[in-house]
Amino acid sequence: GENIVRILPPWSKEGAFAKECGYHYGVAERSAVACLKACKGEPCPICEAVDDLFKSRKSDNVATAKRISSKSRFLMNVLDRVAKDGKIHALGVGPGIYEDLLSIFADADYGDITDPDEGWDVKIIRKGEGLDTEYTVRPAKSPSKVMKWDEKQKKLIDLDKLVEDDIKTYDEVKNILEGVEGAEKDKEEESEEEEEEESEEEEKESEE
Repeated sequence: GENIVRILPPWSKEGAFAKECGYHYGVAERSAVACLKACKGEPCPICEAVDDLFKSRKSDNVATAKRISSKSRFLMNVLDRVAKDGKIHALGVGPGIYEDLLSIFADADYGDITDPDEGWDVKIIRKGEGLDTEYTVRPAKSPSKVMKWDEKQKKLIDLDKLVEDDIKTYDEVKNILEGVEGAEKDKEEESEEEEEEESEEEEKESEE
């Protein structure tokens, strides 16, 4: 498939157009869990579990360790040129695509592709599936302008906050890993229902 996007300028004064973080995929049926080690430099229970799986040297464990190991993601503010909805989206890409984007930046023929006046759209082409998936990144044939940039600039997503909101505590991540997160939520819901029933009974008694 193909995806054409316009990568937008930095959202913060630090001047970075992308925010890097690491995510664990396929853990306890979760789509993604932010890696505490990669995102904050703190101990991560999933990384610890991965290390133990690798140390076991059992083929099944090693396969699982590789599958749930932290994967680097680079988040960027983009406009989807295919959807043409005019909305700003947070796009996450892997190291390969990110390196290709940096190569385009370094090419004097293109320069700063995020420039709202003279930047370039990029086409991300995907071929294959699973481990055989390959991505190719190509700049558009000519530069283009981001329409209504003054308005869009105010709507840039704060990617620092986006990642921060994804990050959980060590105990929370451990609960996800051990599959007890859902059970805890069920308990919370049950306790809330019990409290509601008790309050309803008290109201009835007071009415009588």
